[in-house]
Amino acid sequence: MKIKKLGAVLFQIALLIAIIEFVPDFCFKQTDGFSVSRLQSAFPSDPQWDTPSLAGQDLAELEKALGQKYRYLDFGGQCFAFESEDGQYVIKLFKHRLRKPQAWFMTLPLPEPLRSSCRKMYNRTLSKHYRDFNSYKLAYDSLKEETGLIAIHLNKTSDIRKQLIISDKLHITHNIDLDQTEFIVQKKAQLVYPTIADMMAHGNIESVKATLHSILHLIVSRCQKGIYDEDPRIHCNVGLIGTDAIFIDVGRFKPDAQRTNPEVYKHDLFIITQRFKDWIAANYPALVPVFDEEMEKLNEAH
Repeated sequence: MKIKKLGAVLFQIALLIAIIEFVPDFCFKQTDGFSVSRLQSAFPSDPQWDTPSLAGQDLAELEKALGQKYRYLDFGGQCFAFESEDGQYVIKLFKHRLRKPQAWFMTLPLPEPLRSSCRKMYNRTLSKHYRDFNSYKLAYDSLKEETGLIAIHLNKTSDIRKQLIISDKLHITHNIDLDQTEFIVQKKAQLVYPTIADMMAHGNIESVKATLHSILHLIVSRCQKGIYDEDPRIHCNVGLIGTDAIFIDVGRFKPDAQRTNPEVYKHDLFIITQRFKDWIAANYPALVPVFDEEMEKLNEAH
């Protein structure tokens, strides 16, 4: 009898350990870590992130974008992304759980070593927040066309007065108060590699040529505006709308005047596109001369 009771206790302990160990991971995989509470920030408004009110065609497009329901698309290091019903727009909602500064730590009567650690943690959180939001504002002010940005909302407001309906990865519907939520709205773009693969499969060589031209000029355009991209990976951070390339990840930009120097950005262009060229050579070797020709034209023009 005692052995049976002991076996039952051991089973319960093992079950509890399994729940503690595996359930959080299972839940994360099912939801990609999304929850509405993770969209809420504790940051005060900052005038440096204000943007002028939209008007005319720009306002009409934003109203069209926000007048739709959105479904879960994907997530990245900074945001959860949702796609509009018509497939033309993406709204990105910030993952604030990772960036909430726990200021209350600083009010506790902690010993100095622990207080110092809390202060460093707090400063790192603020630094990351400012870095990310500065990048979004820089992209909106200087690279609006190159990023497909329609609007950024980095401060809490009171004039939108709209609830956005989104459905998460589990198809659960949520209402998001846009006034109280930081977000960005972008035009939806397709990833470069699968789009080129589809063009090649359908024999659209002219479209591929136009795409290569657009990707290379996109990088040069960013450099010529004195902006550096800390994460310039073409395969995941550049997208295509038709044959027009845009930056789909806009969270790693910063001002850098030396990028306007042709010698600097030509070197950047070579480094950034090397992996892309390797992919082309491995999958579509006939396109390599086309790629080389576009690179040569750029080098001659600048």
